[in-house]
Amino acid sequence: MKNTIKPVSEAFDLALIKYFRAMEKKMADHYSANFASLIPDKLEMVDGHQFVKINRIGGHGGRSVYCFISKYDNETKALGKIKSGDLMKAASWRQPAKHARGNIIENCEKAIENSGPYGVAYLK
Repeated sequence: MKNTIKPVSEAFDLALIKYFRAMEKKMADHYSANFASLIPDKLEMVDGHQFVKINRIGGHGGRSVYCFISKYDNETKALGKIKSGDLMKAASWRQPAKHARGNIIENCEKAIENSGPYGVAYLK
């Protein structure tokens, strides 16, 4: 069910809500400053087994993946070591890209800084 995430841990849940609200505000501010006549895109959270996927919904109804956030500490062959709260850019509709772009639990402000109105930043 969209925007209904099963509780993981108190720290993760609070950080996820903080990050999600900050991204909604960042997107609304971007649209009001640059595209005042357009309807701002919306965000939705989708709960998965390993990740929470945040989708961006355009004014026309099209969806794209905004980012993935890891729910648990894990290690996979494709992604390597993953910590709970890792912010990851989307590689495809179903899979995050390798290498975290921040962590919403350890440093939520940096994760917010590494995210723009269209998604998570590329590695520098």
